[in-house]
Amino acid sequence: MVTQQKCNLWLLNAASCQLYSSFFFAFLYNGLAIPLAVAGFLTPLIAVFAMFASSLTVIGNALKISVKKIANLTK
Repeated sequence: MVTQQKCNLWLLNAASCQLYSSFFFAFLYNGLAIPLAVAGFLTPLIAVFAMFASSLTVIGNALKISVKKIANLTK
């Protein structure tokens, strides 16, 4: 029972760290891309690639939790 609680706490901590990282990149993208697009400095193609990179960052962060969880559980 204690190991399950430790695992749950570890997963909560890992998820919250990755959540903050995902929020940072999402706000960074939106904070930079939207004003640049409104001003006409950002072409639609570059905006698509930037949004794609932002989405890949979020997916990568989610996969990090899965890999860390598997590595932690096999110890």
